[in-house]
Amino acid sequence: MKTRLNEARLAELPEDVEVYDYDRLSVGLGIVHLGIGSFHRAHQAVYTDLALARHRGDWGILGVSFRSGRIAAALNPQGGLYTVIEREGGIRHGRIVGCVKQVAVLSEEAERILSIMSSKEIRIFSATVTEKGYYLDPVSGRLNLDDSMIKADLIQPQTPKTMPALVVEALARRRERNTGPVTVMSCDNLTANGKKMRRSILDFATARDPSLAEWISASVTFPCTMVDRIVPAPGENTVSDAANLIGCDDPAALMTEPFRQWVIEDQFAAGRPAWEDAGAQFVEDVVPFEHAKLRLLNGSHSTFAYLGRLIGYDYIHQSVSNQRLVALVRHQMFNEVIPGLASVEMDLGEYCQTVLRRFANRTLPYTTIQVASDGSQKIPQRWLPAIAASIDNGRRPRALAFSFASWARFLEGRDDDGRVFPINDPDSRWLSDRTKKDIDSETVIHCLIERLGGIASNVSGANLFLDDAAFWLDRMRNYSVADSIREFSSSWV
Repeated sequence: MKTRLNEARLAELPEDVEVYDYDRLSVGLGIVHLGIGSFHRAHQAVYTDLALARHRGDWGILGVSFRSGRIAAALNPQGGLYTVIEREGGIRHGRIVGCVKQVAVLSEEAERILSIMSSKEIRIFSATVTEKGYYLDPVSGRLNLDDSMIKADLIQPQTPKTMPALVVEALARRRERNTGPVTVMSCDNLTANGKKMRRSILDFATARDPSLAEWISASVTFPCTMVDRIVPAPGENTVSDAANLIGCDDPAALMTEPFRQWVIEDQFAAGRPAWEDAGAQFVEDVVPFEHAKLRLLNGSHSTFAYLGRLIGYDYIHQSVSNQRLVALVRHQMFNEVIPGLASVEMDLGEYCQTVLRRFANRTLPYTTIQVASDGSQKIPQRWLPAIAASIDNGRRPRALAFSFASWARFLEGRDDDGRVFPINDPDSRWLSDRTKKDIDSETVIHCLIERLGGIASNVSGANLFLDDAAFWLDRMRNYSVADSIREFSSSWV
């Protein structure tokens, strides 16, 4: 058993392990982060750590877990220190992150957490609580006041259990104590995440005290952000890899990729770290960046997942080793998606190349079945807007039609060799009933498009797309997906 990572061990670490370059004792708290999981520690905390190294300042982080004490047990004995390991191919780089000062557990320390959140020193509440942590109704987009957890928090708001209740109680105390403005910043991988955060907080505050909601609306900012970095759940290999790299034990170690991206609307009520000096990009409107990511990165991920799984690949990096698949995806990105995107402050060609390189990283494996899950929820954001933009611009998105046909074929639940795989989708029963092989391909495609809400106002262009998708679904069913890929790839060469 090696000695555990702590400040006393930092001087003994190998020279190739990067260590934060600032005096941690002089850094006060400035951020409370709600939901301190792996992604936050490998993403926003890394940006904060790098910004502190350049400019110092009181931007230390108090991490909050809602129920589990697992992360607190891993981090607190180490004074909040942990290792982030970046891996790509044979390259491995380690960094010790120092900006997390402590982790507190809401179910055990609610009053202390609220006391810190309502203090003048805290200027940012940030959060990664996943979509379900906002308690928004998927149809109305408003806070689900019928949820049992929300109901309980409205009865006893001073002892919150949910994110909206915790933030609103902290804001109520800030108003009462006049401790100054604050920014509430979502860092979840959601479109319009700041707007979703604002809706959740204001709806809870309105249900509790309408005057408090008015004060929050006037005094608190909710910037939207776009986040991107692959951070797999840590396992035994992560801990052992960290021990070999740094020479001591670190149960809080994380593995990630070298790439990271953070685009932020610059709407902060009480200052912020100089995250731009750590590589973040501040913009007036994050929406064009979200569209580029969803349609180029996430849309391509889905194409690799469906087609890869259907021809027998277990992992995305295996799909990216298939040159015909890569050629198809490149055609989709460059010829069909990019022309339909609004102007954005980034080199989209370079971005596409980076996407393909990231997907090929076999040291951080993503299963095709994992990426292929929840298609009925993902495709309306990843493919349909790109299809509609292409059609409405007078183009014929044949690769996107091929991708859509592959989703329909995937819903049959078997690959080219007849091997069965699960369909993980909240709409799986309806989808499976409508995509059976004895239903003709044209009917299947029309049913799926109608279920997802349609594709474009240009009727003739939409009909061409439906015809193309039905043609390729028929080919995939009657021959094979692999043969269909070969046939399709030869059609534009």
